[in-house]
Amino acid sequence: MSLTSAYECISIANPVCLKFASIITLRIIMIITAQIMSKTGDYYSVQPCAKLLSILNNATELVERFPTCSALVLHSDTKAQAIVKADFADLPLGIMATLNESFGMAGWLALFLHAVGVEIYVGTLAFPHLSKLTLYSCILRHEKLSGCAKSAANDRWRLATRIPAIAA
Repeated sequence: MSLTSAYECISIANPVCLKFASIITLRIIMIITAQIMSKTGDYYSVQPCAKLLSILNNATELVERFPTCSALVLHSDTKAQAIVKADFADLPLGIMATLNESFGMAGWLALFLHAVGVEIYVGTLAFPHLSKLTLYSCILRHEKLSGCAKSAANDRWRLATRIPAIAA
């Protein structure tokens, strides 16, 4: 990633940059949540029988574990559903259920953490000598920060003298 694109990624206006890091955070949160759900033991997930059959690859085992899925096996009812216990120790269906149940919460939490993290970084840590509005306007215009500082020389803080030159 070049220096210019790194500065473009600081902006909330560029959601592409939030997406990549947010996926890693989402997966970490999902695994932690799945472990907590397994230890609690009170979570269940409703899953389509066709999905369960594709995971198990055995119709007999499917009907033994989930009697409601007999409608799929005997009558080809593709809308049949079964309740699966969300337990990380139950391979592979329990893991599927725990990860499916934790995905929505983990996605919103990861997005929130990254959005707030970017705001904190931009507002306080990255460029404390720039006003937030000046920084956002530079990023939206896709200017390098050094060029932006020169154009903001009439600002009351005289930003042009405080910003180090940024190499391209």
